[in-house]
Amino acid sequence: MEQLFYTKLAKYYDKIYYYIDYIRQAKFILKLVEGFKTNKGNNLLDVACGTGTHIQLLKNHFQITGLDKNKEMLEIAKKKNPEIKFVQGDMQTFRLKERFDIILCYFNSILYNTTKDELAKTLDNFWSHLNKGGVLIFNSVDKIVGINSIRAKHRYRSKGVNILFEPQWIYKNKKLYIDIDFVIKGKSEEQLKDTHIMSAFGFNQIKNLAQKTGFKVNLLEQNYRKVEKLQHYSWQCVFVCEKP
Repeated sequence: MEQLFYTKLAKYYDKIYYYIDYIRQAKFILKLVEGFKTNKGNNLLDVACGTGTHIQLLKNHFQITGLDKNKEMLEIAKKKNPEIKFVQGDMQTFRLKERFDIILCYFNSILYNTTKDELAKTLDNFWSHLNKGGVLIFNSVDKIVGINSIRAKHRYRSKGVNILFEPQWIYKNKKLYIDIDFVIKGKSEEQLKDTHIMSAFGFNQIKNLAQKTGFKVNLLEQNYRKVEKLQHYSWQCVFVCEKP
């Protein structure tokens, strides 16, 4: 299923997500790398890199390669980071001729692996592309985000273009769905709906699969203020997986 947000609407992505504090996220990622990576390497692979904003903020610290499955997102990322190498590929099946010291997979992109077999395949692929002493960093939400109506639905207006953006998390049939309504106003009004089907794994399920792959797994709070262990009530988690 084509995801319009990453293809037809990719040109609006940064204007819609203008409110995200990428700078704070990048600083947090640097803390995680400093705290958990044990080798001296500096190569970073950003999987599902999108429009390359994290890369913009991290490229002075690492030698970076960006990877995404959608050519429309990569086209934007290349314009923002012309000196960076980008590759089109899927997280389960990409094959690169090098290994990395850090693999980053952010914005809950790991949840596009909708079955345990798919997630295991992705984790194995990450493992094979990671050097010893390296770290895999990704984030995830719990299925409660689609059950709790306060957390589930949001409404935003974009910056610089007249777009109403209404994403809603829904939990059904043991999956998480993100239903997004777009209202684009110009000379005429265009209404679009985009549906993203994602997995609804518990954090311990993801941890167990990563440990089975061989990783040492740390579950952390996604608060971007300080590095601390995940609390039992949290519905957002940052995973830092170390390769011994």
